[in-house]
Amino acid sequence: MLKNALLLLASNGGGALLSFLLTAAIARALRPEGLGAYGAVLAWVYPLMLLAEAGVATWLLRGLGSTPDQHPALVRGALRARVTWGGALLLLTWTSAPLLFSEGSLRVGLLWSAPLLLIVPLFSTYAAVLRSHEAFGWIAALNVGMLATQLALTAVYLAGGGGLAGVFALNTLTSLGQLAAVWWLYRTRFRPTVSQPSVPLRVVLRGALPYAGAAVLAAVQLRAGILVLERGAPLLVVGHYVASQRVLEMVRLAAMAGYDVLFARLVKQHDARARIRLWRRGLLLVVGAGGALTVGLGAFATALLRLVYGADYAAATGVLLLLAVGIVPSLLRGLLNVFAYAGGGAWRANAAFAVWLLVFALLIGGLGAPLRGEHVALASLLADAAAVAVLLPVIRR
Repeated sequence: MLKNALLLLASNGGGALLSFLLTAAIARALRPEGLGAYGAVLAWVYPLMLLAEAGVATWLLRGLGSTPDQHPALVRGALRARVTWGGALLLLTWTSAPLLFSEGSLRVGLLWSAPLLLIVPLFSTYAAVLRSHEAFGWIAALNVGMLATQLALTAVYLAGGGGLAGVFALNTLTSLGQLAAVWWLYRTRFRPTVSQPSVPLRVVLRGALPYAGAAVLAAVQLRAGILVLERGAPLLVVGHYVASQRVLEMVRLAAMAGYDVLFARLVKQHDARARIRLWRRGLLLVVGAGGALTVGLGAFATALLRLVYGADYAAATGVLLLLAVGIVPSLLRGLLNVFAYAGGGAWRANAAFAVWLLVFALLIGGLGAPLRGEHVALASLLADAAAVAVLLPVIRR
């Protein structure tokens, strides 16, 4: 378990660092308004991407763990669901782009990013097979390799005076290369020699439905602040919020390494006392590491923003401080979600996400205009606390 956790930490932590450096490169080259536009487009794409994912990767991973002899049928069914549902969402996004964005640069960015609605879910299907074989080293290589390539190409492109559209194009093209690499890896190392008919599409979608709802709610929750600001604040304000949130994104992605390993362990663990021991270890790590990060960011917030993004982003200090205070509640909510999904409590996790969105919406509505990044960060913190209260009973199940 420790080896797998370290490999996933290298994957998620390295990926988080590279994503952070990519954001810094965009922020310095295109300034707060350009970073705000970049964040606004991805704030729409990410929830749509998880809607295209539809919980199928989680369904597949659970299926491969419980019925490994059905590997070919499960994978073929998952791929069919990807192409059918993801392809439909891709076409819908392309045709709806003028309705979502009136500004030309945002519309072009969405058009370039829309293929990710098919590319990323297909990648996650093959990645689920690798996870079921505990091939976490390959997953780390694929993720870090793709992001390193994207960062290098984007940095060269921006240094040559490139604009926002090319940044989105490079994002999509490097993701396509990552998909090609994992497909080749699956075909040469992990594909079974036997052939089986596909699991029916309706069976895949019905089995994935509980996880799909959670995925969409999680995506909306993660990008809700940017979506709200994009509609009610200048791109300068959006850019400051995106810059602060990307600092915390490193923490979230690093935590996902532990969550992935913990989920794989919990779905095979039926001893209640052993599950409680895992909970206590996770809680200790969340409070200890999260608390240390909160103190560190609180002490060096302004200096960090100036160092990474430039003097234009010092005004985002208040946003970063509030987001830092919310690290522990956010990580605790993620830990509880893992226990809920692994223990058959997907309904409670979905309810917690719904509570999060309700509390967030009520607080944003009560704060009024003009909307600022600090308002969104505070609303997110309080919504996280409410979601934790809903999730806590999963530990007593």
